[in-house]
Amino acid sequence: MHLFYYGTWLMGLLSLFSVLAIYGSNRRVIRDLKNVPAVKDKWLQQFLLEYQRNVKDDSAIHNPAVYLTRRMRGRKIGPITLRQMKGVSWCTFVLSFLAAGAGALWIRRTGLERISFPVITRDFPAMGLLAGSAAVMGIALLLLRMVISMGFQEEVIETNLLDYMENQRGDSQKVVQIEPVRQNTGSKAAKAGKTGRRVRGKAKGKAKEQEQLQQEQRLRAQKERAMSERRGQDKDPRAEKVEERIREAAATDERYSHLLNKEEEAIVKDVIKEFLT
Repeated sequence: MHLFYYGTWLMGLLSLFSVLAIYGSNRRVIRDLKNVPAVKDKWLQQFLLEYQRNVKDDSAIHNPAVYLTRRMRGRKIGPITLRQMKGVSWCTFVLSFLAAGAGALWIRRTGLERISFPVITRDFPAMGLLAGSAAVMGIALLLLRMVISMGFQEEVIETNLLDYMENQRGDSQKVVQIEPVRQNTGSKAAKAGKTGRRVRGKAKGKAKEQEQLQQEQRLRAQKERAMSERRGQDKDPRAEKVEERIREAAATDERYSHLLNKEEEAIVKDVIKEFLT
């Protein structure tokens, strides 16, 4: 039986907290609109910065009302959008009455007249307490919605933003520079610095690798030149020695003296040179 009471009160408190959260968010935006250069609300800051970029880029917004309505839907209270928060406030409001109605039916079937709670020693009439708590909570929530007038707050925000867009349209020199949030800029600057350092480190590493490859190529070219020069220097003495030996053999041995004439000697020299190379 206590679950019906706890459910009624819990749903009513959740509805109350959601309504107050929406009211606080609207109030912050309205307060920041009066001091546009120093904007603290993140959603309003992003909206103004985005619109300023559009003005500087000369991008036309054909229907400012529709543009503003779409941006208003993206407002958030923490991780929840403003539209979802409104749904939570109304759903919890309805659930509190459903819990009270279910509790009333259960009391009629069981015939319970009095109820007590663990902390409070006094007994209360079961039906009277349930109906009274549901009625008081419902009336309080409805009166609170009427007093804070969330719809009026949203109209004020839309009107002020439309006026701002009309004043800034077509003149980029009138755009007031919005002060960015320090935490976001600091984190973005730190991330940009880290990425810049990484890019620089990679560029330096690539430059060093290219320098090493160029040095290796130069050393190889120098070695090849030195080897070719040494081979060129070694060719002539070897060829001369072979020629001298052939001539000596042809001169000493009369059998082979008639085999080599001048033309044949030239041919033999060419063959020896090609063989040595």
